[in-house]
Amino acid sequence: MSLNFHRWYRVGVPGISRPKSHAECSLQTRNGSGEEAAWMTPPIPSLFSELAAALVNAEFHRSYVQMIGTVPSPFCDKNGRIKCSGAWNKKACLRQAQVSPYRNWVQRCELTNWNFEHVTTLKSMIDFIVEKGKNMPDGKKFSWSYFYKMLFMRPNVKLVERSCNVGGEVGRKTVDPAQGLIDVDVQEQLDAFAHPHA
Repeated sequence: MSLNFHRWYRVGVPGISRPKSHAECSLQTRNGSGEEAAWMTPPIPSLFSELAAALVNAEFHRSYVQMIGTVPSPFCDKNGRIKCSGAWNKKACLRQAQVSPYRNWVQRCELTNWNFEHVTTLKSMIDFIVEKGKNMPDGKKFSWSYFYKMLFMRPNVKLVERSCNVGGEVGRKTVDPAQGLIDVDVQEQLDAFAHPHA
């Protein structure tokens, strides 16, 4: 399971842009009849809302594909080349695959063959969130900062050319239950410290 890089980030595609606000960054949570999906228990929308707000605050990590920026890009060099990070179980790309989306339209189209791969699997994250969402222990909530790091940050996220990817779940890391949940009062203290004027 992976996130398509081009679909998630929409780089260089005229007429298509990333969401600009928290309200625009949402997931489909209802079934075909308009009823709330059965797995969408109260703790889950709260987690999604916190993740969406953090993504907006981080400007959707546009620095990931910027040649020159205030934050060094983990994927794109100063010449605009994006280098494959290698399969989830490798330290580097054995093929040394790369693409230069700033060069021309053809190169930008090649980004459709690139995916964000997660060392800790998306499936394990989804399973953990749905299971704990149904049976959340008293005084606990999802640690949005943990899942944010797992979903969007290095080193758990790798940008991989599709032909370099190794499928399957065997051997991959799974969610750490001790980090996936946090005490409600501890999370409130962390949020207050991070946003003192909120």
